[in-house]
Amino acid sequence: MNSIENSSTKSSELCAAIQLGIDSGEAPTWNAEDLKKRAHAEKENKWKTDHAEFIKAYNRSIEEDSLPLDDLRTF
Repeated sequence: MNSIENSSTKSSELCAAIQLGIDSGEAPTWNAEDLKKRAHAEKENKWKTDHAEFIKAYNRSIEEDSLPLDDLRTF
């Protein structure tokens, strides 16, 4: 990968990291792979937070009503 492509890739990953709330002062010292991993982790945490109520309600309904068609399982 040439330096222009590398700089462009790092720039887009840096923008994504900043949008996810990763400290922009810290991020430039990371390599592209670290930025990608951190951005992925931040995205995952945001998704879990945004959908926590649904996940809790879904798990509660499974506990109360069991899985659909659970009584038809043969194993």
